[in-house]
Amino acid sequence: MPKSSNDNAKLPVNRTMPHSQEAEDAVIGAFLTNGELFTEFGSKLREEDFYIASDRIIFAAIRDLAAKGMPADLVTLSVAMGKEVDRDGRSALERAGGIERLEELTEAIPSASNCEYYVEIVKRDAMLRKIIQTAGEIIDNAYTLEDADKCLASAQAAIFELGKNTQGGELVRVSDPATEVLSKLLKVYETGEPDLGLLTHYDNLDNMTNGFLPGQMIVLAARPGCGKTAFAMSIAANIARYEPERVIATFNLEMSATELVQRMLVSESRIPRDVLIKGKETTEQLQNLFTAHDKLSKSNIYIDQSTGNSADVVMSKCRRLKNKLGRLDLIIIDYLQLMEPTKDRKGNRQQEVSDTSRMIKLMAKDLEVPVLVLSQMSRKIDDREVKTPQLSDLRESGAIEQDADMVMFLNDAGSEDSDADAKPIELKIAKQRNGAVGDIYYVFEKNLLRFRPATGKYVPKPKTDAEPIKAEEAMPNPQELPQYGDEDAPPEEEVLFGGDGAVDGDIADLQSGDIPSFDPNGEE
Repeated sequence: MPKSSNDNAKLPVNRTMPHSQEAEDAVIGAFLTNGELFTEFGSKLREEDFYIASDRIIFAAIRDLAAKGMPADLVTLSVAMGKEVDRDGRSALERAGGIERLEELTEAIPSASNCEYYVEIVKRDAMLRKIIQTAGEIIDNAYTLEDADKCLASAQAAIFELGKNTQGGELVRVSDPATEVLSKLLKVYETGEPDLGLLTHYDNLDNMTNGFLPGQMIVLAARPGCGKTAFAMSIAANIARYEPERVIATFNLEMSATELVQRMLVSESRIPRDVLIKGKETTEQLQNLFTAHDKLSKSNIYIDQSTGNSADVVMSKCRRLKNKLGRLDLIIIDYLQLMEPTKDRKGNRQQEVSDTSRMIKLMAKDLEVPVLVLSQMSRKIDDREVKTPQLSDLRESGAIEQDADMVMFLNDAGSEDSDADAKPIELKIAKQRNGAVGDIYYVFEKNLLRFRPATGKYVPKPKTDAEPIKAEEAMPNPQELPQYGDEDAPPEEEVLFGGDGAVDGDIADLQSGDIPSFDPNGEE
């Protein structure tokens, strides 16, 4: 009787792992008698899909021969397996049961024409064994991990990994997706409504991106002081104001709930931060503050201020929020480098950031939601004469650039006074898979923690005294701040945010009287 492979999963007494020796033997026998069957079905199987140890060894040998362009029959296979010797001096042929085992397989197949059916049985049983093994690991974690949230996130990540590995890819004829795309384009033509993603309601940004699409990972990076948290939260505020049904989940790993909400109230009430902190509001400003608080508490923005979130924990919380509310339109993470690593890389910081970045991209695809993730920039930019950000300036990992569908940089557009209440900011779209790259200009009103689109033509100060700026390099000039018409500013009464309900205490919504952590004025 062939020996089974050694599985470590915990099983009930007197129960063996799911498998079908008949199906496994039939598949191997079919591959040995008809090489074309391996060409057709071999790519659907992996070595570990076979439970019988000898079948694993033989399948691996057939696969290796096929990779070399050689046929796999009794002669070629026995010779190749006889040459493969392990540390104990035993050949692969001996470990698989010898030439007798190969002959047994070729003689005992019920019907090579049923190979596809046998392959599906082998794949099914392999998946059942993986589920059992994963369940055993989840049970072990439940006994050993003290943090219930991390235990749940680990369990969901393990199940997600199982599902991801079973999604076998097949070649699809171009006519199928072409028909789907044509149908979409015809609908746009007939209705006159563009097929856009989630709009930020910054028209200049939306015109370049056509909105954030489900499954996209959008990176917003900046050096400290440029307002990356504030800009991200301005986007959330705009969405909540103009599309209040949208659900937004935000994760801030740096600021407390009190800090975030205070910044939001500053932005939405349009009361300078110093005035609020010192209690110098006028009666009219107090009314604006109450109005801002009321609308803020009714939004569908949900916030989590946990400092120890890893990417799998964030995914777990967002999945529960989406299941509870039936939708999730945007995830904001502030910021990537503060997230706990999903795997212990024993001090390899770059690999930890790479793992986190990859997990965020998988989160976007799995939940079918755009993820706006904030990132630090390398300090190397400070050592350059020209401070224009580059993709290589993303801090600690090139994987961020690779995983991101869009990369945006916020950059001081030449202000001589870094502490000015209003300074020009350049938003540089440095990467966009589905659109153009280019620069957009805003004015960052630091005392109100707000971004406004800039208008007008500006010229920056020269790079050096001896090197005047070229005309074609013209950029906004901090000496001439843009002007805004009434139509550019949202009405005073339009403040943002709202929602109701909380999710297991993980992501709290903005409730009046007990407002959780969200980020309207952080480093947007």
